[in-house]
Amino acid sequence: MAEQSRDGQANAGQVPDRTASDGLHALAVAVGQMSGWLTGRTAADAGVQTVERPALPPRLQVLYDAYIAECNTAPGPGVLCGWMVEGPALSSLPAGKALAALKGPDKALVAIYAYAGFAADPYNDHASFQRRLVSDMLRGKIELSVGQAVTLAQLAALNGFLTTSFTPNQAVAGTLVRHVESQGLAPELREALRALLDRMERLNAGQTSEGRKLKSQVEAMLARGEAKASGADGPTFSAVPDVWGRALTGKLETLSPRIRSACVAMLALASKGGGAAKPTKGWLKLAAAEIDTVGGDRIGPVLLDLIELYEPAVIPHGGGSSAPISVENQNTLRGCLWLAAMAAAAGTGRRLEAYAQKCLTFDAVHFQYLSLVLGNATIHAFSLMPGMTGVGSLSRLKRRLKRPGEIKTVEKAIIALAEARGTTSAELEEIGLPDYGFAADGILDTAVGPASVRLRIDESGGLDTSWTADDGRPLSGPPAAVKSGFASALKAHTALGKEIAETLKAQRLRLERLYIGERRWTVSVWRERYLAEPLVSHFARRLVWSFEIDGIWVTGLPSDDPSIHDVTGAAIALAPTTRVRLWHPMQSDSGLVLAWRQRLQRLGVTQPFKQAHREVYVLTDAERTTELYSNRFAGHIVEQKLFRALAQTRVWNCPTYGSWCNGGAQPTKRLTDLGLDVVYHVDPIDETMGDDFQVRHLSTGELHFRRTNGESVPLAMVDPVLFSEMLRDCDLFVGVASIANDPNWQDRGIDEFGAYWQRTAFGELTPSAQTRRSVLADLLPGLSIAPRCRLDGRALVVEGKLRTYRIHLGSGNIQMEPNDQYLCIVEARKAHGQRVWLPFEGDQTLSLILSKAFMLVDDDTIKDPSIKSQIRQGLPRT
Repeated sequence: MAEQSRDGQANAGQVPDRTASDGLHALAVAVGQMSGWLTGRTAADAGVQTVERPALPPRLQVLYDAYIAECNTAPGPGVLCGWMVEGPALSSLPAGKALAALKGPDKALVAIYAYAGFAADPYNDHASFQRRLVSDMLRGKIELSVGQAVTLAQLAALNGFLTTSFTPNQAVAGTLVRHVESQGLAPELREALRALLDRMERLNAGQTSEGRKLKSQVEAMLARGEAKASGADGPTFSAVPDVWGRALTGKLETLSPRIRSACVAMLALASKGGGAAKPTKGWLKLAAAEIDTVGGDRIGPVLLDLIELYEPAVIPHGGGSSAPISVENQNTLRGCLWLAAMAAAAGTGRRLEAYAQKCLTFDAVHFQYLSLVLGNATIHAFSLMPGMTGVGSLSRLKRRLKRPGEIKTVEKAIIALAEARGTTSAELEEIGLPDYGFAADGILDTAVGPASVRLRIDESGGLDTSWTADDGRPLSGPPAAVKSGFASALKAHTALGKEIAETLKAQRLRLERLYIGERRWTVSVWRERYLAEPLVSHFARRLVWSFEIDGIWVTGLPSDDPSIHDVTGAAIALAPTTRVRLWHPMQSDSGLVLAWRQRLQRLGVTQPFKQAHREVYVLTDAERTTELYSNRFAGHIVEQKLFRALAQTRVWNCPTYGSWCNGGAQPTKRLTDLGLDVVYHVDPIDETMGDDFQVRHLSTGELHFRRTNGESVPLAMVDPVLFSEMLRDCDLFVGVASIANDPNWQDRGIDEFGAYWQRTAFGELTPSAQTRRSVLADLLPGLSIAPRCRLDGRALVVEGKLRTYRIHLGSGNIQMEPNDQYLCIVEARKAHGQRVWLPFEGDQTLSLILSKAFMLVDDDTIKDPSIKSQIRQGLPRT
């Protein structure tokens, strides 16, 4: 045997020159040790065929040896740890440049030669140089002969493609995949790949995500090659036989030959395009042409059926055969999602939304999404839908999703879609809003079999549904004939109703978010997008807007006719180019704010969110002193789950706090358009750790405004409206999530926060509670319980038949006179309530206070034994 050189390779001077065609089978050094570094066994022990190492022609051997020598003298880590580092790029060394300039056949020889040295001993001193050489040479997508492909597969089997961070395995696998796709699966290559797959299974390569990916690629090569060998006409596809692959194969067999053929073509296309996080431009062109040929309306629903055969599930740690879906099939599914979106058949948006939510369900046990890959692919799919079709879906998803990472992904998709359409994300959400066919009066009539159903947007922005028989008779619901004979149409209409209701909720939140960034329009554009748009007009017509006239901003309220009226009821003359913005009370004096409250009350207008009654938070002397942060809502004890839910509703990124390290992450609202981050500091209270390793409670701290580079912004430099809105969010978080709002707190026997609970449950009123007091002052005179209720400081005092009650206007907690005994009422009883007009929607605490007041006025009729016993406790016996 020839003398070995420094890297364990045969000395070039001892090996006869060979050509590319016969070099693979030349006399060479046998690779003796297979993967003893992993298993302690030789190739023969494991039943794996030893591989003859191909020799290099002298001219290539010289270049190879020169490259290794140059790598040894190049700046960087020493030889002892050479296998742990990245080898120098070919372009950085003279010999490397010469190797990179070789033709395809010569590149293949050098790559296989280097890979043979690496496969023999992945820990040799020159392993990093070898793997870099293999990766760079194979990156050129060179063509292999069958013999070369077999040798690569046999070399890979030496260590079973077992992956670490320091292998060229993916480059080798990709080259083999391309060979099988272009040249098919020769019998000897099939045998080599089967041996490789068997070796991977023995070494449990599926323990890592990279191993699962490589294993799936080998399985797919075998499946695809066998499909090609079957002689089928046209494109072929064979799924890896995992949970989805088996279901898919069974489903395809039930389809008509024509539809099955179209599906196979789509699946083959999906398998080629789904390997990356986003489709390439070339693939998109092929996909568009294929969809045009087949017909989107015909193939789209079928693709969605195939996609929905897979129920997303967490891949257990350890992978292997227990993984619910192979990487190859997952990539095909990803491509199918994009194809279904491009086909854009009726109902595609709703089905993709549901699938995205399913994929992005978070499994708290395994601490991961059911399928983050497919969830993100679905989000991207909406940007591939034609026109503005996907905008509404993204807006609804943004409202439904809870975890910060996925909300950010949706926001990125909206921004990307806006850039592709040449507009901003805010404007895209305006112009991309679907109207669903509603008339200007907010009514949509649809025939469903022998009946018709009417959807009507009510004054509060909700959705009313009413059914009518074909003879005009009103029905209480869908008739039996519709349920039995038109079940699919009824199901589709029900799904549409849910989608519209979700869209209305998303639009209400979008309107309130206009305060952040202060959008402005010309009157003509504003009328088109807000007053003429059925899904927005019912909100917009109950809000006060500001109009710039001769440099002065004038407030006005839209009426049913085209005119706008000011606070006195007088019409405002507007030009088409007059600018419009949503009015914020911070922008007017208290007299005008009060006047608008009174006018809205006279008109009986319930605003979709607090506007005229909106709390305002102005900079205090204490905040001028601290300069860079506000302590206004520091020092509160809040329930973590409720706090996080509220924060996510207000589009704050809020981490989960537990026994793990979260890297110091804090609740943050990212205002990308303004280049600002708003950070509300909280600290986990470790003493409240639960069985799920999450803390139950957090303590609140400072509020900071920072630029995206981390630089703190002085509070005095923050826009006053933005400052007010962010403090309003903090007030909401504390006002709702504070333990002071838990009526059962005292019964839990938790002493460490007792003083805080007592101090806050009946303490000073926050701005939101002060607004509540102001609203009650206006409402009380018109209520039937007015003679027995009064406002006294922080409380609404209710004179019952048995006792007098003080309901705290901040927390809703109740104390009974004369001894301030606490009355625990977990929830108001509807039987004692009364529908009361409120000037705005969304204040649940105000509704709860009124409900309790109506109950307690007639305290002698309360039947709930728990409440009854508390009230009578301490009363004189009669």
